[in-house]
Parts: sequence; C-alpha cells; structure tokens
Amino acid sequence: MAGGGLPTGTLTFLFTDLEGSTHLLQRLGDRYPALLAAHYELMRAAFGRNGGREVGTRGDALFVVFEQASAAIAGATSAQLALAGYDWPDDCEVRVRMGLHTGEAEVVDGDYVGVAVHAAARICSAAHGGQVLVSEVTRVIAEPELGTDDTSFVDLGRHRLKDLDEPVALTQVVHPGLEREFPRLRLDAVPGNLPKQVTRFVGRESELREAAGQLVGGRRLVTFSGSGGSGKTRLALQVAAEVVDRFPDGAWLIDLASVSEETQLPHVLTTTLGVREESGRHLESTLTEALAPKRLLLVLDNCEHVLTGMAELTDLLLQACRGVQVLATSQEALGLPGEVVLRVPPMAPAEGVELFTDRARLRNRAFALTDDNRDTVADICRRLDGIPLAIELAAARVNVLTPAQILDRLGDQFRLLTGGDRTAVPRQQTLRAAVDWSHELLSKDERTLLRRLAVFSGGWTLEAAEAVTAGDGLDALDVLDLLDHLVARNLVVVKEQDGAARYRLLGSIRQYAQEKLVDAGEVVECRRRHLEFFAEMVRRCESELIGPEQAAWLARLALDYDNVRAALDWAGSGGAGSGLLLEMAGNLWRFWLVRGPWREGRTWIAKGLEVESDVATAAVRAKALAAAGGLAIEQGDLAAAGPLLEQSLGLWQQLGSTAGAAHALNFLGTLAMARFEYDSSRALLRDALEMRRAINDERGVAVCLRNLGLLAALQRDFQTARTLYEEALPLARRLGDKRVSATITQALALVVFEDGDLAGARTLAEEGLRIDKELGNRQGIAEHLTVLAGVARAEGDGDTAAAMFSEALAIWKALAARDAEARAYTTLGDMAHARHDYEMARTYLTAALAAWRSLGDDAAVARILNLTGWAAAMQGDLGRARTMLEEALEVAARVGDEGQRSATLHSLGEVARLEGKLPEARALLEESLALAQASGWRTVLWWPVHSLGALARSEGNLDEARERLREAIALCPKLARRPRLSDCLEDLAAVALDDGDANRAAVLLGASDAFRLAAATPVPAVMRASVDELVGSVRAALGDTTFEERWVEGQALDADEAVDLALSDP
Repeated sequence: MAGGGLPTGTLTFLFTDLEGSTHLLQRLGDRYPALLAAHYELMRAAFGRNGGREVGTRGDALFVVFEQASAAIAGATSAQLALAGYDWPDDCEVRVRMGLHTGEAEVVDGDYVGVAVHAAARICSAAHGGQVLVSEVTRVIAEPELGTDDTSFVDLGRHRLKDLDEPVALTQVVHPGLEREFPRLRLDAVPGNLPKQVTRFVGRESELREAAGQLVGGRRLVTFSGSGGSGKTRLALQVAAEVVDRFPDGAWLIDLASVSEETQLPHVLTTTLGVREESGRHLESTLTEALAPKRLLLVLDNCEHVLTGMAELTDLLLQACRGVQVLATSQEALGLPGEVVLRVPPMAPAEGVELFTDRARLRNRAFALTDDNRDTVADICRRLDGIPLAIELAAARVNVLTPAQILDRLGDQFRLLTGGDRTAVPRQQTLRAAVDWSHELLSKDERTLLRRLAVFSGGWTLEAAEAVTAGDGLDALDVLDLLDHLVARNLVVVKEQDGAARYRLLGSIRQYAQEKLVDAGEVVECRRRHLEFFAEMVRRCESELIGPEQAAWLARLALDYDNVRAALDWAGSGGAGSGLLLEMAGNLWRFWLVRGPWREGRTWIAKGLEVESDVATAAVRAKALAAAGGLAIEQGDLAAAGPLLEQSLGLWQQLGSTAGAAHALNFLGTLAMARFEYDSSRALLRDALEMRRAINDERGVAVCLRNLGLLAALQRDFQTARTLYEEALPLARRLGDKRVSATITQALALVVFEDGDLAGARTLAEEGLRIDKELGNRQGIAEHLTVLAGVARAEGDGDTAAAMFSEALAIWKALAARDAEARAYTTLGDMAHARHDYEMARTYLTAALAAWRSLGDDAAVARILNLTGWAAAMQGDLGRARTMLEEALEVAARVGDEGQRSATLHSLGEVARLEGKLPEARALLEESLALAQASGWRTVLWWPVHSLGALARSEGNLDEARERLREAIALCPKLARRPRLSDCLEDLAAVALDDGDANRAAVLLGASDAFRLAAATPVPAVMRASVDELVGSVRAALGDTTFEERWVEGQALDADEAVDLALSDP
C-alpha cells in the first residue's frame, strides 16, 4: 500500500496502536518481532482490500489514508476481525486501538501535515485495544455509504482529546463479530491540573514517543533540556497528556517560573497539589507522606533557576514515593541518578513550516502556504534555527509583513521578534527576554566565554576556543569546564564531526552574544586572536595540502571555512589584522583550487594586493601573485593571468628563489599552452622542470612532467604524452599527493582512450574519480566525469554519457570555470548532434560558440563552427552548412590547428558529395585524410576514410569502396563503435547489392538497424531517403520472406560478429 503519489482532497485518516506492546515485548523477548510482523500483515491486508494507502509506521502503529470514509471504517472493522480471529502464540492477547477522522491535509515530504491528521492520532489514543473510534464528521459522511452493512455506531458523547483542544464528539464502531463493551475512554475523569491549550500542538512526534515510552517503561525521572524558547514546556504538557491515563492520581503541572527562592519550593508543591500544611512539621515530610500512596506524574516546569533546590526535593520525593514519576523541563539537567535527559532539538524543517503556517493563520486568516512563499517560509525557519518561540514570533508578523519581508529583517532578530502573547510569562513574549533569562542564570566566567565565542563563524573546536577566548581574566585551563556548562545549559550546541567535537551557537544566541561582546569592548582583541589562530592554521595547511594528509586537511579547512572567511574579512578591514590578508590568501590557493570557489579566491588575493602592498613581504606578494594567476587560468581568464604571473616570476628572481621561479614558470608554461603557443609552452615547462630537478623537488617534477604530457597530447603526440605521464604518476603516488595523482590518471585515461582502450580509460578515470570524491575536488570530479562520459559515448550509451556531461557542466558553472563550461556545452552539442537531436544541438552549440568567442579561443570557435555546419548539412541545409564550414576552415588555418582543419575539410567534402560535386569532394576528403594521418589525430581519421569509401561507391569504384569501408570498420572498435559501424554497414550493404549479393546486403542492413536502435542514433535526415531506397531495393531483390529472414539474422549479430562479417570476403 505504501508508495508515492499520496491522494489529496478530503480524506479519512486512520491510526492504529498496539495495546500493551511493552508487556508483550517483555513476555515474548526475541519472539516479539514475529508477532509484530504478523499483526502488521493482517492489518495491511485488510486495509489494502478496502483501498487504504499506508503512509508510514510510527513505533508499533500504522498510519493509513482512505479516499472514502466508509472504506476506512470497513477496513478498520475487517482488520479487527482478522486480529480477533488469529491464533496468537503463547495465548497472547493482541488488541489494537484504532482512531479515524475525516478532513484535509497537505502532503509534505511524503507525509501528511494538518489538523485532521493530529485529530485522528488523538482519537486513536483515546480508544482501548479492540475498539474503533471515529469522529462525528467521519460517521456523518460514512453512514449513508454503508447501506445495509452490519456496521452500526454508538454515540459516546463529547471528550477532550490529548492535544488539549476543545472536546469533540466521538462514536464507537459496532459490528456483530467485535467486542462491544469497553471501559470509559482513556482520557476521561483523570485528576490533575494540566492547562487547556488554545493553540494546536505541532510536530515533535519522535520526542513525544521517546519521552512517553520512557515514562510508560517505568523511568522515574525524565528531563527535557533545551535553550529558552525551544518548546520544552509545551512538549512536556503534551507528553503528560499522552500518558495521563496511566496515572490514577493524575498529572500535575508545577510551574516554577515565578519562584525566586529555593526555600519556596516545598510550599509551591503542597499548594499546587492541595496538600495541607501541618503545624510544627517540615513541609517535606508532609509532602512525602501525602504522595507516598499516590500514583501520579509531576511536571516540574522551568527548573533552571532553582536547580539545586529542585534537584534535592525531587530526589527526596522519588526515594520516598514509589508511585511518583517526574517529567521536568530545564535548561540544564537536574543531575540525579537514573535521570533520563532528553535534549529538545530544533524543529525539523517540515515541522517548522507547519508551525509557522498554523500560527500565521491565527494572526491573519487570509495567510496561506503557497508555491510562491513555501521556500521563503522554510528559509525563515532555517534562519531561526528551528526554535519554536522564534518561529511563532516571526509568524505573528504576517499581519503587517509578507514572508519575504520577514526574512529580509531577520538580520536583527531581537528587534523583529517582539510580538508575543500578552498572557505568556514575560520571558516568552519576546526573543530577547527569553535569551536574557538564560543569560542571567550564568556565572561571570560563563558570560565572558559566551560573548567571546560569538567571534566564531559557523562553529569551532575546543583547541580554537582555548586559543581565542582565553586571556583578560579567563584562564585557558578553565575553558573546557565552562564550555561544558554552556553545553549543559543548551546555549552551545555540540556535535561530533570527523572524530572530534565541534561546537556552535544558534543564530539568535550568537546575535545576542555579539551584542554583549560589543558592550564589553572586546571585539578588537577577540577578532585579533581569532585571526591569528586561523592564519596559523592556514599557514600549516599550505604544506599539508601537498602531502598524504591532504584529504584530512581539506576536510578540516572546509569545516572551518566560515571562520577562515571571517578572518580574511577582518584582516582586510584595516583593523588589528592588517598584514595577514595576503599571506592567508596566498596560502589558501590550493584549497580554492580543489574546493573552490575560484572567483572568491581571486577576489581575496586581489584585495590583499590592493590593501597590503606596503606591508606584505616580497615573498608573500610573489606567492599570492602566482596563486591569482593560477586561479585565473582555471577560470579561463588568460588575459588577467599573464601580468600576474610575470610579476610573480620577477619577484622570485629578485629574491633568488629557484623554487619560487620554477613555480611561476610552470604556471606561465600552462598559460602558453592554453593560448596554443605550444613552442613557448614547451620551453617554459622544460625550464621549470630543469630547475625543479636541480633542487630535488620531486612533486614539482611530477607536475611539470604532467604538464609536458598535456602539451604533447594537445599536439597529438600521444606516445610522448603517455611516456611522460607514466614517469610522473609513480612520483606523485610515492609522495602521497593524491590530487596530482588524480590529475595524471585523468590525463593518462584520455591518452588510453585515444588509443582505443575503452576499458583501460574507464579504469583510470574511475580511480581518479574515487580520489577526487575523497578530496572533494569538484574540478577533478568534473574532469573524470568527462572522460567517463566519453567512454560511455564511444560504447554507444548516449543516455549515460549525456547525464555525466550534464553533471560535469553543473560543476563547471558552480566553479565559474568559463572555458570548462564552454567545453561542456561543446560536448553536449556534439552528443545531441550524434543522436540527431538537432534542435538541442543548436541550443548547446550556440551557447558554446558565444562562450568561446568571449574567451577569444579561435581554435574552439573553429570546432564549433564545424560542428554547427555539419549539423546543418545533416539536416539538408547544404548552403548554410558550406558558409559556416568555410569560416571554420579559415579560422582553423589561422590558428594552425591541423587536426581541426582535417575535420572541417571532411565536412566540406561531405557537403560537396551531397551536392553531387564528386571531384571536389574527393579532393577535399583526400586532403582531410592526409592531414589526419600526419597529425596522428585518431578521432578524426575515421571520418575521411569512411567518406572516401562512400564516395568511391558513388563513383562506381566498388573495389576502392570496399577497401576504404573495411578500413573504416577496422577503426570502429577503437572509437565510437555502434553509431559509426552502422554508417559503414549501410554503405557496405550498398556495395554488396551492387555486387549482386542481396542476401549479404540484407544481413548488413539488419545489423545496422539494431545498432542504431541500441545507440539511439537514427539515420540522419539527409541520408534517410537514400537508406530507405536501399532497403527497398534489397527487399525487392529478395522478396519479403527471404528479406525478413536475412534482416532478423543481421539484427541478432553483436558488434564483433558484425565486424567479422563486414571484413570477410563475399
């Protein structure tokens, strides 16, 4: 029954609950799960037969929804009959209570949210095992639909449900096969003073279950701890309402908010509980004697300001009164033996949105949660850290502000969040009052630590807190204990990350503490210590990011990046940190290179160069300039990179630093490569390599070898590239530099791919991808996805290839890597063209052309023009195709890209062939082939070979046609096999038909058709008529029956078998 697509509209919600589940568990032990599963199976079957949809399980309960009220009642009755008739093990009695209510609710994250859902749950909780209770609205809707069914109803009157709202009319479902008589409902006539709530309780299902389970299970003391405004009181009252029926002497709220002295505590309890004081006798003795025979629940609310006295009195009561259980709320636990402390967490996102919506509607009945404001409301709740009081106070503003305006004003939460309920205690009327209350309970040193912690952004470690907050009256040795106290008081949140404790302040607490920091005049000193601590961390990380611990340091920097950013901001503000901005930014470049964002890294370095030019040392400036140039290259901003790197090189040479000069030369060589200045690039990289060998910089040697390999690969010298990569990779691996190792495996994978070894390319790319995912290197992840997409494409898996390229494109966009983004658009356009999706190809290629033109990359522009012209030719627009291709040829010749000239000459040759200009076509295709052979560009070689074969057939030269096409087929396994193989098979089929072998032609055509279907590459539009004519001619030559037999025979061939057939003699 469970699944997606939950129904909406007016629905009937059904909840079940297994009565006495704890007792059954204790009795059956490890046999209990089997009983639980059987009870689920019986109910699911009954509900399913009646159209029920399971929404979820909650503990040992089911939540099911029905579109018809009568079907829901029929399902409930059927389930109860099945449970009653089942042979349960060990004579166990399995009794399930059920509650139904009809109404509307929203679907949020695969679950229902709304008042009707809560009403159904509360109705269920009022029932006894074996009993089915329904609301009045459910009965009214269902009764006419039930007709002559044996089901009837017994009116049970009005009752107050556990959510403490107005009493509701309840009805019991009666059936001849079910028990009719039950005790009074589980919420009737229970003593106590639990207040009636005027607003609906929202969410907190897991906290409710946990606390109720602990009390029902016999725990004597359960404490909800949480910061002010976290909803402790409301949650405790709801838990008390849930379990009150288990306490014959009721549940009693003891409100301690107004108690100013701990000596008043016994008097408060005796007054609330109606215990008469006795003259000459201690109140504690009177109280314990009165409560000793009772079975009741005490809800001790707001214990934090009288913690010691309340803990002593609670301990006395628990020891003297065995039937008393305590549910306490406090910002700090009571600290008694056996106490179960349940921290009240922030509300879950969906719960926060539901709470905001509910409270907003109380202030403005016209307010509605819509697609337009849903995300804004979610952002409000997130900014408010899921704190219920803050969310309610924000929602109270909807009568004068829109959600977007509320969100905009959250920068000053204490001014905005002031519109609380006038009847609430003062500290619950504004957010500031709530935090003030918590702050006043702290010691002097705790207040000092809290305000100084506000200097951290995003979180901190103990080491950082000791370094930054100690001094001026606060001993570093005391920080741990003080921090522990703040955690215990729920003012600081602690969470384990990567094996260490990290701490943070909720947003409202941090705003408050920042105000206190300003008031104390400690901002400058605290920010100075914060800057020094994180500058030292960054200083150390600069060397760690090239060693075997780089993954751990990348993760550590990522965790503290908000602090690093805050330190950079302070360093650049002209305050106490002046002089450290440029050093930090220069040391961070490898982090930015791996994790990004590149634009932000360049911005920080540029600011450092601007504001610290007079105070930074030459070495600091040289390193920062090189870092800025390297990041500019990654972004494709080649014009900006050159001057930065030249300045860096000049400074390093003035300083006589061989290592620094080699570093700048390596970047300059990479820049020249990006500009297609290959000779200059080779000279620069070789100089850098020689210098690094001279100083025994093995890592630097590996980087230079890799870059020289990239240069060789760009010039189609793949053997040299492979040799260089295979020398560099062992060096990087031995040094433990995973990032450099991954870049080499990616480059080597491309060379292996060019050699036709698809499996080898995949293995290398997958190895590199694993490394880059470990490092969180988004650039590397995108590069490896590109290789793997190329492999998938070559294997004919166009969908996987497109998905991988799209994922890579999203990463390039996030990194603002313009050249990489342009490459991704180019590849996606090329792939769309290969699938003959020309409309999508035009979209991608238009974007790519604009990007490459803006980058000034003429070589790339030539390639895009060629692809776009080829696409036009395949659509039959030969005039437009020729115009674009001639421009592409001119650009390729101007930049000296012989491989691209070969590709474009091939495209022009195909256009000429399609125009019937066969001599021109031959001249163009033979020139294309000669260039491809000379350049060693295997990815281009197939095209002129295949086209010359097709041309020879058009010229009537069948021997040359057969030879060329077989040569092209021999190249297919090396590259994009199935799509290109189909083209060859169709042309060979035409040759076979011309030779009089129609049987062979039919088999080849069948195989071609199968491969096109598998690769999702149909016959191009411009070729479709000729292929259809060929198929018709073969069919006519063989007759329908024989043609179909040969066609099916061809479709059964795999790629290897088709190649063998094509290469065999007729």
